[in-house]
Amino acid sequence: MGLPGTDKSSILKKIQKEFPDVMTINTDKMVSSIYSDQQFLENLYEHYAFFRGVHGIYRDEFGSIVLNKQEFGECLFRNQEHLDYLYRQVHPIVLKQTMDVANKHSKVVIECPVPFKANLAQYCNKTYLIDCPTTKRLSKVVERGWTIDDMLNRDKQILLDLKDNSIFVTPIVEDDIIAEIKHFNDSKRPEW
Repeated sequence: MGLPGTDKSSILKKIQKEFPDVMTINTDKMVSSIYSDQQFLENLYEHYAFFRGVHGIYRDEFGSIVLNKQEFGECLFRNQEHLDYLYRQVHPIVLKQTMDVANKHSKVVIECPVPFKANLAQYCNKTYLIDCPTTKRLSKVVERGWTIDDMLNRDKQILLDLKDNSIFVTPIVEDDIIAEIKHFNDSKRPEW
């Protein structure tokens, strides 16, 4: 896992290149796929009826539901009740899809921004918190339309959630993750 802007996807690509025998799972891509499913969007549209057209979820001229993730996300991240509802819809799907893939492989690295939200942490031998310089992170989150306050507030929420969920993480800088995985690569995975 990593704080916003830590470039977890690039790190996952490095792991894929260095360890071809390790299955890598990118849960962000899973979530993007979920958000493109029209039935899923239809359910969101019905629940978030007051967001229609103005706050990032609307019907286009062909009747399809369209999700503007940035606009929709800005609304949800400012309202914990609405965010929790979204998590309750998305995370069981992410958990199922992740486990379906992971159960077919002996060595798996899962990239997940907040693994305890989808109950993934319990299936992992170890959870790493990827970190990188704040200036690098800030340039990434600014590309998403965030402010430094948005990033710091999200950091604070993630760290509080880790504490509240009693999740122990090993902090690690992005350049050290390959060496750490080399060391950990021969370990047995937990029985699920």
